[in-house]
Formats: sequence, structure tokens, C-alpha cells
Amino acid sequence: MFYALGKKGNPQSLLMTNNEVFLLHWVNSILTYCKVVYAGIPKILFVATHKDKVPVEDVETRRALLYSEVEELFKDHEGRNHLVLDKQLFVNATDKNDQEIESLKKAITELTFDHPCWGENMPNACVPLELEIAEMVATGTQILSLVELEELNTISKVSVLDSEQLHDFLHFQHSLGKMIYFHTLQLRDYVIINPLLMVEVMRSFVTDIGFWPKKRRMQVIFSRMSESGIIHREDLYQIWEQKDFRPILPYKEFIFNILIHLDILAEQRRYDTGTGSRLPVENFFVPCMVTERNTTSFMEKECTPEKAICCLCF
Repeated sequence: MFYALGKKGNPQSLLMTNNEVFLLHWVNSILTYCKVVYAGIPKILFVATHKDKVPVEDVETRRALLYSEVEELFKDHEGRNHLVLDKQLFVNATDKNDQEIESLKKAITELTFDHPCWGENMPNACVPLELEIAEMVATGTQILSLVELEELNTISKVSVLDSEQLHDFLHFQHSLGKMIYFHTLQLRDYVIINPLLMVEVMRSFVTDIGFWPKKRRMQVIFSRMSESGIIHREDLYQIWEQKDFRPILPYKEFIFNILIHLDILAEQRRYDTGTGSRLPVENFFVPCMVTERNTTSFMEKECTPEKAICCLCF
């Protein structure tokens, strides 16, 4: 994985406290959600961007400054061995001929070849199904129901996986990042065969004000979410009714549950004080939209062993 340094055209933004927090958050998130099977894996490669905003004569100075700050930020981090800091890349993403783009490709390729799994034998039985799915992705299919996937498996003329092998295949493909599949009650009926779909899902509502939709109704939704950090379920469904995001609509409940599962949305849980049963809710926190620190004494006063079993603060 690689993380781009710099924000909104300012290559020095890493020096800002908020951006240091964001950088630490992303690294911690990667190491939290990526199961560590091999020491030092996954690798995280940092890439400085917006080189085009820096005078040519200052590029090397700025490069050294950025990466020295990264070194300092993570010098005592327990995940330090996951970070790739010897490849100090500084790219101009607006120039396809920038030589450092090629250096980036080379660095990613080298890291791939260095992965302990590279060169391991793969079960041939899975290849036909994998190729069928790859063809579907190439033609624009992004999600399959588990039933559709099972049917695709059974019509194979070369190799048919049994139920256990099929689920092993799904979990293995998920571990490689080639598919998204969670064997939980609310999510196990569908498989995202093109993980890039989640980029579009995130782009649909986690975006800068400059990219907000122009329609008044959409402006109200995004403004409310930006100010409160809260979004309604139906608001998100309305966002997905826009032309660019309509492919999401047939699977809106599944995608919504994926967002909750991945903690991209956080459910505001409410309980009936009389019965103790869960109440239906329509409001959801969007943690990544929160921009201000908690300066209240709520955590110290309310989140105590006597009052709460578990308390999360965004």
C-alpha cells in the first residue's frame, strides 16, 4: 500500500499537526485491518505529491524535508518495520512523463516481488472461476450475489469447486484484495468482485466541498453532514440516485451494511428504556468528516466503568 503525502496542493502540509494525525491514523488503520501473517507485511510506501507546486530548484530540499518529518513522526512507532522509507518519491501526478512515476511503478513491483507469498504454488482448481470473474469485471460487473457466483462455478467445463472450496476461494481472494467478501449474516449473500467499487462509494459522500453536487437538495445533505458529522440513511440513498452512482442503487442496503462493517459509518444506537430492546435508527456518524477535537469533559465524566462497558470517541 502507498500513502500520498501532501494535501490541497501544499507539499508542506505534512508539517501541520492535523496532517500528522491523519498520517498516523491511516498507518494505524492499515495495520489494524490488515492481518499480519508475515513479519513486516504489509509494507506501506509513502509518496510525496504536488511536485508541480514546488520550484524546480527547491524540489530536493522539499523532498528531504518531507521524508525527514516522516522519519521523525514514526521513529518510535511499533509498526516502524512496515514502513518503506528508503524510496523517497516525489511525483507530479499531472505529468504522465514524470520520471518518478516510473520510479513509483518500479518500487511497487519490487515490493510485490519481495512479498513472502510471491512464487507460492496456487491451486489450479480455482483458476477457471477466477478467469471467469476477471472477464466479468472487465465488462463492467462489480457485484455478484452468492447464488450467481455458485451458478458461475457449476457451469465451469474445466473444474467445479465444492461448497467448502468455494468459500475458501472467496476468503483467499478477499485476503489478496481482489474481492471483498465477509461471511457475516448481513453481508454473506453478495461478493464485490471489483474492489474499486468501494472507491466510488467513498467518493460519493466523503469529498471536498469543491466537488459537492450542485443541486440544492444535495447541497443541503452535504452541508448538514459536514457540520454535524451525521448522515441519514435515506440521504445516502438519495446521493446514490445521481447518475455517477446509480450502479450502487440495486445493492444499496448491502453497501450500506459494508460501510457500517468497515466503521466508515458508525451507528447511533438507541434503546428502549423500558424493555431494553434496540430502537431503529436512521442517523449515522461519518467519523472521517469530524474535523474538531473533543475538548469537553464527557469522556472523563460519563465513560467510566460504572456507567459504560465500552465507549468509542471519534
